[in-house]
Amino acid sequence: MRNAWALCLVALSLSVASVATAAAPPQAPETKTTPKKKRLPRIIARALGIVTSTVAQTKAQAPPRPAKNYFNLIPEPLLIAELEARHAQPGPLSARVERVSRGLLGAPYLLGALGEGQGTSDPDPRFRLDAFDCTTLVETVIALTRHDHPEGAARLLDKIRYIDNKTAFNDRRHLMTSQWIPGLVKEGWLKDITAEVGGDQTRTIKFNLSKKRWQRRHIAKALVLPEHKVPQGVFPLKYLPTAQALLRAKQIPAGTIINVVRADWAASPDLITHQGVIIVPPGGTQRYVRHASPLAKRVVDEELEHMLQRYIDKPGNWSVQGVNLLSIQPDKEPPLSR
Repeated sequence: MRNAWALCLVALSLSVASVATAAAPPQAPETKTTPKKKRLPRIIARALGIVTSTVAQTKAQAPPRPAKNYFNLIPEPLLIAELEARHAQPGPLSARVERVSRGLLGAPYLLGALGEGQGTSDPDPRFRLDAFDCTTLVETVIALTRHDHPEGAARLLDKIRYIDNKTAFNDRRHLMTSQWIPGLVKEGWLKDITAEVGGDQTRTIKFNLSKKRWQRRHIAKALVLPEHKVPQGVFPLKYLPTAQALLRAKQIPAGTIINVVRADWAASPDLITHQGVIIVPPGGTQRYVRHASPLAKRVVDEELEHMLQRYIDKPGNWSVQGVNLLSIQPDKEPPLSR
C-alpha cells in the first residue's frame, strides 16, 4: 500500500515542511540520542512508501530506466507460454510464488507505479510488468500466482487493489493497516499467519484511525480522499517483534508476504511502511525477501535475516516494532476464457 531496510522514498507526496514541524516519531528503546531536527524530514521521508505511494500522479510515469526484467523483455506470446509453464510445474504454492516473481527481478523501482489508466486522475496503467514500488510488486505477484495468463492476472489485480471492483482512485485499498490487510484477508486472498509463526511471542497493536487523526496527520497529507472513503475504527494488527522474527526466520514459510510494522505514531495514518515476499530459490534453503527497493532502485532479493538484523541495528527515528506475516491463499478464480 505501499520497504537500515529497503525504505520507500516519498518525495512526490510528502510535505517536508509538515514533517519538520510534527511531533517526533516514536524511537526504538535502544535509541537514546535524539537526531538533529534538520535530519528528520529526510529520515522520515525514507520510511513512508506505502502510506504515501497511493497519491494520484499528475501524468503517466515511464520507468526511470530500461526495464530489463525477464517478463518485460520477452514478447507477449512467449510471456503467455512462460506463465502457463510456470503454473504447470509441480510443487507447493510457495514454489509457484517464487517462479512467477522471478520474472520481475531487476525491474526498476517507481513510486506509485499503478493508477487507473488514461483519462483518469492517476493515468498510470492498472497493470504493468516494467516498474514497481513495494506494494504494487506484492499485488502483482499475488495476481500472477493466482492466474497463468496476463489478462487474467490483470483482472485479478483489479480485485486485489480495489474495493468492490470499482477501479476508481477513491476506491483503492490505500491504507495497509485499515484497508489492504483486513480487506484481502476477509475476501480470502490472504491469511494472517503471524501467530502461527510467533506463538506466544506474537503481539497486537490496536490501531485507531479516527476522523481527528486523519485530519491532523502529518504523513500522507497529499493523499486526498472524501470523508466517507476514509476508514475509521480500531484495526488490530498482529506482529512478531523484530528480534523474535530473526530467531524464527527459518520457520517463516516460503511464499509469505512480510510487512514491516512501525510504532504507532499519531502523525501517521498507517503502521506499515514496506513489504515484500519471502522466497526460497529452487534447491536452496536460504530465505530471501524479494522486494522493490527504492535504495537499490529495482526489484531485488535480500537475505531475510540480513533485513531483520538491519532493523535491529539501525532502528532509526520511527522505530520498527516487528513484522506482520501473510500467506497467499490457493486459487479460487476460474480460468480466463480464451
